[in-house]
Amino acid sequence: MSATTETLINQYLVFTDTNEQEATLVVARLADQVALKQLTLLQFIQTAGDYLTRDDDAIRSRAILCLSQMLQTLAARDATIFSKQDVSVLVDFYLSKFDDLVSHKATLLGLSCLVDFTRFASTNVAKILQTLEKEYAPKKNLAPVRYLAFDILARLLAKFGSFIARNLSAEFATTFLHVASGEKDPRNLIASFTLQEVIGAKLGITDEETNNELFDVAFCYFPISFTPPKGDPYKITSEQLKTALRGALSSNTAYAKDAFPNLIEKLTTTNAKVKLDILDTLLQCIQAYTPEAVQLFWLSLWNALKFELLHNELSMFSAEGVATDDDETRVYVRMFEIFRAMAVKLRQCLESGLQPYLTTLIEELLPNIEPEHKLFKASMLILTNVAEASPEAFNYIVEKVFVRLFEDVNDLNVPKQRNLIANMGFFLNAYANLVNALNAGEFESDFASNALLSHKDNILALLSKTLMSSSSREATLRIATIHQLVKLTSLPRFLILEETSFILQFFNEVIIADDAAQTCSAIIDGYVAISRDQHKVQLLLDTSFPVLMSLLPDSDETMSPAKSAAEILAILVKMSTNRQVLEMLCVRLLNKLEQAIDSSSSYAYLTLIVDSIAEAVFTSELESPFLTDEWLKNLVPQVNALVIRLSQSGRLPSDECYVNLLESVGKLLNLIYKYVSVEKHQQLLDELLQFGFQTPSADIALFKWSLAAIDKTALMPNSTAFAEQLIVLAHASDELTRVNYLQTLAIVVNKFTDSGFLTPLFAMLTSGVAATETREGIQSLEIIAWITKGLVLKNDKAADPFLCYILTLLETPYGVVGSRCLEIVICDLELFAKPKKLISRVVPVNTRLLYKQKFFESVVPQLVEKFGSAQEIATKKCYLIAISLLLKYVSREIILPHLTTFLPLLLQSISLIPDNEIRCASLTTISLTTNELPELVTQHLQTLVPALLDLSEAKNGNSEKVRLEALRCLLLLPNAVALTKIVPFRNSVLRRLEVAVDDKKRAVRKAACDARQAFYEIS
Repeated sequence: MSATTETLINQYLVFTDTNEQEATLVVARLADQVALKQLTLLQFIQTAGDYLTRDDDAIRSRAILCLSQMLQTLAARDATIFSKQDVSVLVDFYLSKFDDLVSHKATLLGLSCLVDFTRFASTNVAKILQTLEKEYAPKKNLAPVRYLAFDILARLLAKFGSFIARNLSAEFATTFLHVASGEKDPRNLIASFTLQEVIGAKLGITDEETNNELFDVAFCYFPISFTPPKGDPYKITSEQLKTALRGALSSNTAYAKDAFPNLIEKLTTTNAKVKLDILDTLLQCIQAYTPEAVQLFWLSLWNALKFELLHNELSMFSAEGVATDDDETRVYVRMFEIFRAMAVKLRQCLESGLQPYLTTLIEELLPNIEPEHKLFKASMLILTNVAEASPEAFNYIVEKVFVRLFEDVNDLNVPKQRNLIANMGFFLNAYANLVNALNAGEFESDFASNALLSHKDNILALLSKTLMSSSSREATLRIATIHQLVKLTSLPRFLILEETSFILQFFNEVIIADDAAQTCSAIIDGYVAISRDQHKVQLLLDTSFPVLMSLLPDSDETMSPAKSAAEILAILVKMSTNRQVLEMLCVRLLNKLEQAIDSSSSYAYLTLIVDSIAEAVFTSELESPFLTDEWLKNLVPQVNALVIRLSQSGRLPSDECYVNLLESVGKLLNLIYKYVSVEKHQQLLDELLQFGFQTPSADIALFKWSLAAIDKTALMPNSTAFAEQLIVLAHASDELTRVNYLQTLAIVVNKFTDSGFLTPLFAMLTSGVAATETREGIQSLEIIAWITKGLVLKNDKAADPFLCYILTLLETPYGVVGSRCLEIVICDLELFAKPKKLISRVVPVNTRLLYKQKFFESVVPQLVEKFGSAQEIATKKCYLIAISLLLKYVSREIILPHLTTFLPLLLQSISLIPDNEIRCASLTTISLTTNELPELVTQHLQTLVPALLDLSEAKNGNSEKVRLEALRCLLLLPNAVALTKIVPFRNSVLRRLEVAVDDKKRAVRKAACDARQAFYEIS
């Protein structure tokens, strides 16, 4: 056994500096022997004794480290393994090694581990503290070794805190001061500050000189700044150091006499970050120190802080919130928090702590409480923050302030009214925050009859009079007033329902008569806020809802002169985030739809109503998702009945507007079905399949959208026969209806069929494509494209022959059609969009995450290769069209690796193909290339710049969008391309852009001016 132990120790001595992993394994084996009683502590000491006392510094220190690491391993496994005597012997052994400087790391580690053993006695604490103070020299050791000294003290304090507080507090503090003095390492400083926080909070040190030294050993680092070095293994941040130091300085009330004066003196700094650190520390000290300590220094703090607040505009603050979150703003916020914290702390004083503070504030700030006074806002902000501290502070301040506010309220002009109302909101916020902080008992006993309630009538009278009597041109005044009225309705235990009803009536009158968009938006926000309060939503339905619904005409021939139907519907939709409001809105709008059908309203008006219902449902589902299972029993049958009623009204069902209406109804049904529980989707599908498919019908739009919402796991019987029937009906339909049948086919192929029937179908469809372009051939290709889309979405290999066939079309008379077929396959359509996880657990489309990337990587290289080998210009154009159309629908991440290949092709496409859609797609990718790979663009400037200049002019059919995209590309060049490369084009660009500067479209003229300026500044 001894030989084995000696061998392990020898191995450790060899490996400890060369192979840390092997050394750790050796330590673990030694610990195993001790744990399994194969080796006693005495036997280990006897075996290692020669090494532990060897004159060779390296061997001796390694041997002691071996012992310490073994103890570390054992402490983690079984802290009860050693007897009290064993631990004491080891403690004495380590204490005897403090004169051995090279072994300090091992010695300190060993002591640190020994503290964790269960039988480490409190009698050892004093010995360790005395030795650390007398024999340990921090400055002679490196930072990792010094950290171990802090670790020993922290472990002792954690385990024997009460014992040390009773018997050794002075000794512990003295030892800590010795260990901590002069420390500079960031990791050790965090350990020091953390330890001092515990010392200050738990040891109850009363000696003034010791407390002064403790404060000085921490405050000498304040304010602390630190930039983490690269590769810092401890990942220490500047904020961690600041937080730890703050904790140390605020840990003991005895520091107050030094902390407050010194921190106040440092407030003279102009550095916002440093000032914020000072204020954070002051705030934490106020919150941590005793009320009596704060009582001694509140006046000094008030005088030190008030000047900066009172002599700044504080424009970033409003009753609606803080506009910015920069360091300057945080400085002001922290000052307000300090004033509030002082009020909270002073309230805890046994004798008259709060009242002198409040009296001083009122005496100094009350003269500023006049809307035209330059210090009005700052004074209101200070007072409201202090008022929020307690019911006593709130009542005292509100009574003083509101009496002054309402002295001459009837004589105010518009700017003064606006200033008064906007800043009054700060007190409403204070009321809300204070009430929310009080429990029910505190509210009833301390705040039920608060001072703001006594001024409620004056507040309501001022706000209602201002809103109803002000001109609609005074939008900012009206908006400020609306915000405060809305805030009043949200204040807990403030308004009764009748008063909220009056406010809603005011809102109704204003929103009907006022044309200012911002004013109406503010009222809509108010409606929404009230609708979210379950106690007031019925009030909204009774007061505002009927008024707005009454403005909706039964037909578009009887429109309201005040607001258009679209405006009223938009208001109603925005109000419907609440489920109760939504259901009421759907019922009322469906009734309105029925009346509109009976009165022969235009399809546009009917579509507007249906779109509004859909938007309201969508908005409500986003706000708070819910299942629509119950809607299957009432709302869906009502919708279907209205569609039947419409189809029987004698109108022309082939009308494009009618098809658009059916699309809107279909989208509404789609939305409802998506939120029906997934378990009901098989039944839904079975019911949908009862739809008649004997003859072509525009009503297929309803079926298409409904089918698109069905969960992909539902089973469709006879799906192959159904798909074939859709193909037959698509051939016999008009253009709009045919597209709907084809999209339905894509859905069926994507979700409900297997690929077995596709081979004979493919042969049948391709056989119908004649050698020359015919209508029947084009129809067959459309069918192929939509089938391919359904397959590509789910990455089905059955799509390969279809795609190959479409690619071969590009070299035939069907080349342009083939390009459009590829666009159909990859284009984004709402019908096939995959929503985020739904509450219903429905997955309505079979879409793979990376299907576009796979399609792109498969198809585009073939297009590029065939473009290069094509001989005829017409064929090359077809390939360019295909590439340009595909680029519209893929993300920049997919395009980026291929930009080198694409750019020459895109330059040809913008010159050769006079199609605005294709040019826009190409220009967008050229802009991306300019941003991401400017060196590539540089190689083609001779071709690119003239082409962009040609496209920037209103000639050759260039649309406004094309001209704008071309000008945006030009604008990028001066900053992206090397100066020497772009300078030769400067004069020609300036000259040619004179045409675009005179363009008929304002947006084009502005873009031309921006681009021209960018080139003008090149020098």
